[in-house]
Amino acid sequence: MRLLDGTAPPLGARYWTALCVASLLGANLGDLIAHDLHLGHWLGVPPLLALLAGALLADRRTRLPARPFFWTAVVLVRTIATNLADLATHDWHLGQPALICGLAALLLCGAWLADSARTDARFWATLFVAGTLGTVLGDDASHLWGLPTASLLLGSALAGLGGVMWGLYQQSVVPQMGAQVNVLIFIVIIIGGLGSTGGALIGALLVGLMANYTGFLLPKVALFSN
Repeated sequence: MRLLDGTAPPLGARYWTALCVASLLGANLGDLIAHDLHLGHWLGVPPLLALLAGALLADRRTRLPARPFFWTAVVLVRTIATNLADLATHDWHLGQPALICGLAALLLCGAWLADSARTDARFWATLFVAGTLGTVLGDDASHLWGLPTASLLLGSALAGLGGVMWGLYQQSVVPQMGAQVNVLIFIVIIIGGLGSTGGALIGALLVGLMANYTGFLLPKVALFSN
């Protein structure tokens, strides 16, 4: 699997779960760069493009596994999409209905032309358009329904999607199916702090990355921890 002209990960529960997490991380990173770091929607894009180019170069020049570079690129593309979507709607004040229709048309064309099994330029362009459309739709929903209602609906939808993905991954659905991840949830809360969204995001990243890289580098330790 390479970032350009490589084979995309198989479309399964793991892929869609990882894509949702990467998209959420990219969207929050875009807001963090634009608002908390005070770079705005435009000044934060060049450093992100430089990081994306670095990931592509490292993927081509090294013999390291391509999967970390792939998901790093997904997060960066999603972050750039968030910044440019906010730039179009907040700074340039483009009409959201026309923008949504245009992006939806581009997404349909990209989905029709792109090969889901190949990570070529069409794949990344389609991913960028999907991220931009998702940001515009999220902002439009928060303005239309109000932020609390939109957050509740989005959170409920993501929770339901997560339950479906976890059930597909476990290949069984039982009332106690969430008990297996309760310990990890408490660890994330302890690391990030109760009531801190940003802390919970960082805690989830630390726990998830540590678990994955431990399983890759030290499988015996990961087996003991499980």
